[in-house]
Amino acid sequence: MSNLMALKNLNFHSSRSSLFLSRVISEALRTCVSLELIYIPAHVGVPENEWADSVAKQALTSPQICDWISPDDAVSACPEIIRQKQDE
Repeated sequence: MSNLMALKNLNFHSSRSSLFLSRVISEALRTCVSLELIYIPAHVGVPENEWADSVAKQALTSPQICDWISPDDAVSACPEIIRQKQDE
């Protein structure tokens, strides 16, 4: 079930991840003028998304601890990282 469907059907017995997501969205709505949730299909067949998914999975098992990076820095670094991966 997608996160959007899980949020639509949220109840007392929902998974912890759905309840967490609901709380984060509620907090965001307190400070945002608007918020749009968009369904994004699975990463299958989209090279950049598959790469991002594999990196995220590696991060879960990596003993290496990385410094925090701001969202703005992460967004500005993405085009260069994607170009590097496409050149490989």
